[in-house]
Amino acid sequence: MRWRRFFHRTHRDRDHAREFQAFLDLETDDNIARGMSRESARRAAHLKFGSPTQIREEVYEMNGIAFLETLGRDIRYAARVLKAAPTFTLVSLATLALGVGATTAIFTVVNGVILQPLPYPHSDRLVTAWETNPSYNLPGHPPGSVSFSPGNYLDLRDRNRSFEQVGAFSTTSYNLTGGAVPDRVKGGLVSAGLFSALGFRPSAGRLFVGSDDSPAAERVAIISHALWMERFGGSAAAIGADIRLDDRGHTIIGVMPAGFRLFDDDVDVWLPLERKITPENMRWRESYYLRVIARLKPGTTIQQARQDVDRIVRDIRRQHPTGLGQGGTVVPLLDNTIARARGPLLILFGGVGFVLLIACSNVANLNLGRAIARRREIALRVALGASRGRVIRQLFTESMLLALAGAAAGLLIAELGVRALLRLAPDEIPRASEIHIDAWVLTFAGLAATASGMLSGLLPALAASKADPQEGLKSSDRSISSGAGSYSARTTLVIAEIALALVLMIGAGLMIESFRRVSAVNPGFDPQGLVTMRLALSPTRYDSVERQNAFYKQVLDRLRALPGLSAVGAIDGLPFSDGGFDNAFRIDGRPEPPAGHPLKADIRRIDPGYFQAMGIDLVQGRAFRETDRTGAPPVVIVSQSMARKYWPGESAIGKRLTIQFGPPEGIHAEIVGVASDVCPAMDARPGEYIYIHYPQGRFVAQMDLVLRPGALSHSAGRSALSRAVRAAVASLDPEQPVYRIQTMQEMLRVTLATRRFEMLLLGLFGAFTACLAAIGLYGVLSYSVEARTKEIGIRTALGAHHRQVLAMVLVDALKLTFIGWGAGVIGAFGLTRLLSSLLFGVEPTDPSTFLVISLLLVAVALTASYLPARRAARIDPLIALRHD
Repeated sequence: MRWRRFFHRTHRDRDHAREFQAFLDLETDDNIARGMSRESARRAAHLKFGSPTQIREEVYEMNGIAFLETLGRDIRYAARVLKAAPTFTLVSLATLALGVGATTAIFTVVNGVILQPLPYPHSDRLVTAWETNPSYNLPGHPPGSVSFSPGNYLDLRDRNRSFEQVGAFSTTSYNLTGGAVPDRVKGGLVSAGLFSALGFRPSAGRLFVGSDDSPAAERVAIISHALWMERFGGSAAAIGADIRLDDRGHTIIGVMPAGFRLFDDDVDVWLPLERKITPENMRWRESYYLRVIARLKPGTTIQQARQDVDRIVRDIRRQHPTGLGQGGTVVPLLDNTIARARGPLLILFGGVGFVLLIACSNVANLNLGRAIARRREIALRVALGASRGRVIRQLFTESMLLALAGAAAGLLIAELGVRALLRLAPDEIPRASEIHIDAWVLTFAGLAATASGMLSGLLPALAASKADPQEGLKSSDRSISSGAGSYSARTTLVIAEIALALVLMIGAGLMIESFRRVSAVNPGFDPQGLVTMRLALSPTRYDSVERQNAFYKQVLDRLRALPGLSAVGAIDGLPFSDGGFDNAFRIDGRPEPPAGHPLKADIRRIDPGYFQAMGIDLVQGRAFRETDRTGAPPVVIVSQSMARKYWPGESAIGKRLTIQFGPPEGIHAEIVGVASDVCPAMDARPGEYIYIHYPQGRFVAQMDLVLRPGALSHSAGRSALSRAVRAAVASLDPEQPVYRIQTMQEMLRVTLATRRFEMLLLGLFGAFTACLAAIGLYGVLSYSVEARTKEIGIRTALGAHHRQVLAMVLVDALKLTFIGWGAGVIGAFGLTRLLSSLLFGVEPTDPSTFLVISLLLVAVALTASYLPARRAARIDPLIALRHD
């Protein structure tokens, strides 16, 4: 029977290893005492009980079953306890679900955009190559980087030692004809080596091969899956069919997979790149428009590739000194793809992490309150023999059960939140199509739930387990007097909540103030009522400057004849959109700028009605005239910023420029006017512009039309104007599409979409944390009032006025608030500097924002404190004195 008692003992205490060995030794000694040798005694003991390994395995199995049974009992009991307190359970579940759900939603975005590899085979070996010039900082490029010119790209492809494959591409657009109405589609020029470098396969047909890049080869095209479905209904007959782009037929040889995007560009048609590279392109090395992607050779490091590309670009610079590239570099393709989104997303993830911490603090506060209310139950369990560890385990099981249930609800909130984020998110967020809940997100949600359970349950469980059972058994259900330590823990949690909430609220306040200032920026023109649309001419049909100019003049004349329009203008690239071009120029009579550091300005080609239609003032000189045509002396108008920069203290009128554009000698022009400044973006300084009358600007492929309705015609709307413009264009050439129809106010809203998105999320997080902090403060003060009921009754009986009682409670609240405020301000001074790159016109330590948010937090705290304070002031002293 002794071995059975032994198993019962190990089953209960789980200290099987030492006890079994001691018992085995005892049995061996008994056998020796009976006259057996030591070896025989040991064998006899093993035969009786089995080998130590067998016994140990059986004990382990029994202990595992016992542990599962105990855990099952703990979970069932925890479920009954939570069911018996529905208000506490629902509030805790909702708080944890919102905290875990919000955190999981943002992590889903971070995971899809930043953490997951690109959807290409061995994507860790894919890099982008750039030429470098420290004086350039172009949108979409790494700082100090510029794209490759065609000639430089071909030299890199042929000379490098680091890459298995090298490819290049650029984006453009084409007129797609042959259907019911002409359309404008986004196109890409791609080298034959690019798709193989990416490791992509078409969903139908084939990819480009080297022979497709030959100028003598048949014109071929690869189309997107979306265009395949739209134009051909997904039919296999599309392979080999003809598609007309810019009045030229192209044979479709392949269809890209659904969702294929390169640098987040939604391209509809891909054409071979190298057949477009002419000998003139090879000679003119200043045309930087190709993005280069390469696959590293196995064993080649990023650093080796950087040195290789830098060597090649420096060699090219020695051969062609006029180029911009002073060196070269490579960047992992993933880093380049997500560069502009990484910082904002990580900041949002950090902000939502604060939300989860505050949610856990709030639930921990609720658990502490419940533990105090349940001290008689806990004392009774201890008196009946439960150890401190057993009490901690039971309370901790309840917290974990709450956390896991909250995580399940949080996953539903996360799914809904991700959908909402993708609807609200601007198009600039990269890899949006790859954002979804996957195994990594589920793992994160499980870890978040576990962390939430530990953070919200461990401290209350430890505090409750320290309670004196005698004090607990003597106290009544109404008394909540004990627990100075518990009250201290709860106040500490509230202080932490207030500090965290203040940090997040100040961050949200800075973003709101930044957005307000950006929205208040004067863009330099009047967007009210403006309707814009783009017209692009086929370079095949309109292959000369004269034909283009004649077509645009006829269109503008017909539009000016339309009733209800007060002004009509045109430009080759509106502010806040693509178009125009950054170009070098020289100031006549001044020394040449240093090699590699040319003077640059944004060149825009316009018609004489553009300034009037946009509401841009001419502050000096004259506007363009119809006589400023091809063959006439070239004239330009410059922006105020440019005039102040290059001719400070004097008039720019009459000065002469040479724009390095067009013929080899450039365009020698006289400045005849100075226009008021225009911002290229709402958060950018006024641009340095040179405006050219479009007939003197050489080749103009596309123009943005600007239509300003008259005072009585605003109700006509965008659709009526677009129909009128399409009819006017179709009367001249029905094969030319009119597209990108929008109001200028819509364009401005799109430019602010990213800032609006970031402000909205941080604002929601800030408001949520303020509410949680208020709830926590309310709970602590309510507990304090209940605990001090007898004290308050005595004060009142001795003559204290209810206003004094009200003030006493509010002062307690303000003490906690100001301690939390002090800690929060210190944290905000350090952490808000991370927002510097997202702010406009406001410093990370802006005093007015800190002051306003601090006052707002104090107001929230006082509002949360008023109800407990009023309840304390209304306590009846007779009832309070009977309070046990």
